[in-house]
Amino acid sequence: DQIQDLFLKGQKEEAVQAIPDELIDDITLVGSCDNIKKQLVRWEKAGIKRIAAWTNQTEALKILADLAGPEMQSRAALVVS
Repeated sequence: DQIQDLFLKGQKEEAVQAIPDELIDDITLVGSCDNIKKQLVRWEKAGIKRIAAWTNQTEALKILADLAGPEMQSRAALVVS
C-alpha cells in the first residue's frame, strides 16, 4: 500500500526506494548463472509454469533458455528488444 500511495501521489522516486530488496530478489532473474538457475528452481517448485524475459542482450536470452531447461523453455516468452 505504501508503494502504491507514494506512486499515486507522484512521488515515484520515493516509491522505488520503498520497494524491499527481498521483493526484487524474489521476482527478478539477475546475477550469476548459478543464482539465476537457483531462482528458476525455486520458481518451478513454487508452481511457476511460465516466464517472460526482455533484454537487449541476445546472449543473455540464450543463457537463460539453457538454464531454464526444456520443459520451461517450451512455455517461455523470450524477447530481444
